Amino acid sequence: MSTYNNGLRFYKAYYNGINWSAKNDDDDNAKKFDSCHQKMFSQRLSSNLTQKLFAYPESDANSFTLATTYPGLIIGTGIPHGSGRKGEVKIGFHFDYTTGMPVIPGSSIKGVLRSVFPMDLYELSEDEKTDEQLKKALSNQANGRENYIGDLLKTMTGDDRWKEKEVIYRLTNWLFKHDDKPGPMSGRVIYHDAVPIKMTKQQLGVSDIPFLGTDFITPHQPLKNPNPIQFLKVLPGVVYRFQFQLHEYKDEKLDLTLKKNDVKDLFKDIIKLIGVGAKTNVGYGQLLTEEEYLELYTSEKELSAFKGKSNELLTKKGFKKSNEAFETKGRSQERLVESGKEEEVKPFDLEKHRIHVDKLRENKKVVARILKVEGHKVSVQLEVEGLEIKLAKLSVNFFRKEKPSVNKLCWVTIKGIDGKAPNWKAIRLETNMITEIENQ
Repeated sequence: MSTYNNGLRFYKAYYNGINWSAKNDDDDNAKKFDSCHQKMFSQRLSSNLTQKLFAYPESDANSFTLATTYPGLIIGTGIPHGSGRKGEVKIGFHFDYTTGMPVIPGSSIKGVLRSVFPMDLYELSEDEKTDEQLKKALSNQANGRENYIGDLLKTMTGDDRWKEKEVIYRLTNWLFKHDDKPGPMSGRVIYHDAVPIKMTKQQLGVSDIPFLGTDFITPHQPLKNPNPIQFLKVLPGVVYRFQFQLHEYKDEKLDLTLKKNDVKDLFKDIIKLIGVGAKTNVGYGQLLTEEEYLELYTSEKELSAFKGKSNELLTKKGFKKSNEAFETKGRSQERLVESGKEEEVKPFDLEKHRIHVDKLRENKKVVARILKVEGHKVSVQLEVEGLEIKLAKLSVNFFRKEKPSVNKLCWVTIKGIDGKAPNWKAIRLETNMITEIENQ
């Protein structure tokens, strides 16, 4: 296993030994690039290594962990890299200068979080120089963000006053120093880099797992052959620790208090909603909790290998207990039970699991019917009593290899809801979180 600084290798040693007098499509140079890539990909994450590399004090009140999902995470694409030669990585990538690890800069995390708060949009929409049509669009977008933040805060605290515009404005200023007024920054949040600490499947006994890889984008231009561009990415299943220096927030005007854990949960929900890094609109940079990742991406083979010795671990990590089946297509069902005996499986009762529209916000997972699958887009209709058809029909990105089956019932995970019950304005679903229901 290589422990060489990958940042040094990628930005300094990468072009050592390259024949600069050769043509751009020279195969010998391409082989040297590939050799360098393999050395980078041979590095592994281990808890002992990361504890030595990253000396941040771990604290549940100041940090949380999330895992990368398919197709991965891209960071640092704005950094120059590439010479136009065959086989090289042509787009930059961010490595920590000291450790060579693919950390997510604290400034990027702060930018992602701030982008969800509506104050900048409100200011633009109220600017006299802004076009009237644009003002209306900005104002509508700002209202949507205000509703989202307000709903999150109300859910955490149970207090409707958090949904007021001025309250959100004061919180924004405290979190991000929104205004330009002079004054001390003490008591405000400090945003540290998010650091990779382990691979999710190390918990299942799988140790030899790379955390870096490559991918391609292929721009198309009229009357020209497509030219694939290679870039680095963090692979799915890498657990990042997001860490902050948090404080309790007090809104003195309305005597409101937001505890440290509430601030942390607010940040976690936003990052899971928005994602981090580049190309999030096509699935990169999406994150799940470790429990969600293991439940979604662990194969039947890996589960079977753990049968009999890991029931307790799998239960802790979000898997269902012994009375639920893991279905294997074309084979008999296997169950994670101590006795190893199968129980009679009852057909799925849709009426029992269909919820009323008034209870929608209380349920994270909802039954839906799959209407259409086109590429990475899956169209579903929520099975929610009293919900308008135009709101019930939704589309969600799905990047897993095994596509869901049309007309089947599935579980979907709600990412966010705009509006008030029962007159919801919009419903958003979590990327990749579609699980076909068994025994229907």
